[in-house]
Amino acid sequence: MPRYTVIRLEDAWSHFTSKSVSTRYLQAYNLRVNWLINRILKPHGGVAFSLNTGEYIALTNTVSRGIHVEFQARLEEEARVRVRVASVVASNPVVALLSASQYFKKNTFYYEEGGGEAYHIISLLLPFSSGYDAYVAYSTLSYSVLKSIERYGGLVVERAGWALTILLGGGLEEAVSELSRIGFVGAGSSRIGLQAYVNSLKALRRALKKGKPVVVSEAN
Repeated sequence: MPRYTVIRLEDAWSHFTSKSVSTRYLQAYNLRVNWLINRILKPHGGVAFSLNTGEYIALTNTVSRGIHVEFQARLEEEARVRVRVASVVASNPVVALLSASQYFKKNTFYYEEGGGEAYHIISLLLPFSSGYDAYVAYSTLSYSVLKSIERYGGLVVERAGWALTILLGGGLEEAVSELSRIGFVGAGSSRIGLQAYVNSLKALRRALKKGKPVVVSEAN
């Protein structure tokens, strides 16, 4: 099973929500913290995504325990908030989030030994719509995506317009087949989290040119 690291910035999020700050401010704060996390993880092959809830999930097969400890301290210093970190080995990202929430009840830092299997990431581009029906179309398609990935322990971790990034726990071929009925699909696999993400984007670009799903994997 692969390793997932869940990062929670409790103090900041509870403070902001109690102060009822604007959505734009929260988005800007999330982007800033996400940038800080990825700046630390990238040299070690990790990549993180904001869940827009005060939590972030990172793919950290190649990030050692020592780097996790250093990473937590640096993030607390730079973000100026209390940071909880739980790095767990799990079958899928949904299970990882549930496990981390249990560890956070008693720990500010937890690191589980093991892990190392490949990550599977899908980059999906939904059919574009414009005008009055665009919101309805987007909502309907997004719901279809969520239902499709549910059985594979999938989690949508990034939304950029009509493009979605999905972490899968398994069933890559089946998920690609199902999602290709909804939009253009590019899938990437690698035991290095950052490489799996890059592979998925590379695959999506090829899928758009070929008009069919593409999977890019590396034996890393």
